[in-house]
Amino acid sequence: MPIQAKVVYPYGLAQLKLGSRLITLTDVRFEETYGGVIEGAPRPETDASRRRWFLASLGMCWGERATHVVAPEIVEVQDPRSPIQRMPAVACAAWLKSDPVTDAGAASELVLVWWRETLELPVAALVEQALAGVEWERVARDFDY
Repeated sequence: MPIQAKVVYPYGLAQLKLGSRLITLTDVRFEETYGGVIEGAPRPETDASRRRWFLASLGMCWGERATHVVAPEIVEVQDPRSPIQRMPAVACAAWLKSDPVTDAGAASELVLVWWRETLELPVAALVEQALAGVEWERVARDFDY
């Protein structure tokens, strides 16, 4: 039996709720946090560099947009030599749109960035979970088409 999916285009990939606000999921990106790192244990300088690289890659892909970064929860891994502290395994980003925050724009948008250890949920659920607690009116930016 074929899978029946509801197509929401041109209204984005999914419709999410943040309180009473309807949010449109426009695009998502997932990357391995340490993908491409050849060797060595994570260090705070390496982690900061990986965060900057991920944010820069989003700018190259989606352009300059209001961005809200949820700080990654540091994971401690037991190593025979000494404990290693690292960021979660997956860097995540979602480009989101909604009604305008003020009367000055046609809509509002936000790029939400966060980290997760796994991607065990459907994409819309992952984004909605990361979006919980975000103050859209404070961090999103209005724009005109």
